[in-house]
Amino acid sequence: MSSDLSKSVTCAIGEYLVLAELLKRGYEAFIAQGPTHEGWDVMVIRRDGELERVIRVQVKTIDWPKNNRRTVTLSNALAFDYLVVVLLDLEKAHSRYLILSKSEIDALASAENPGRNNKSRSWYIAKDFSESDVGVYENKWEKIK
Repeated sequence: MSSDLSKSVTCAIGEYLVLAELLKRGYEAFIAQGPTHEGWDVMVIRRDGELERVIRVQVKTIDWPKNNRRTVTLSNALAFDYLVVVLLDLEKAHSRYLILSKSEIDALASAENPGRNNKSRSWYIAKDFSESDVGVYENKWEKIK
């Protein structure tokens, strides 16, 4: 498999992998389409009796571990409820998924960028992060509720 995929192809792979994982776990999920869904990629519908709620999921895909250090950058207007970072290793059959809530993202971004203006938020992911660190976020699909 070629590791020279375009960014748009890599992004699409990540979005569909997240959609598949959500569907596999019983979520009612759809790929978001069109300009009204700017800032998020997957929509999850949660029903509780008569109440229906839309959960917005932003997907960021990193070609992993191609580079030593990668950054996930998010606009300050966090228009989504959860972030799923797909660590896409094209050499392996399975990808890794980090699931973060808005509050977790805010804490991580602030810690990485103290004193930075709030026009954008970044979270740095090092190639050799410890398994205990990633375990806090990896495959925590149950957060999406």
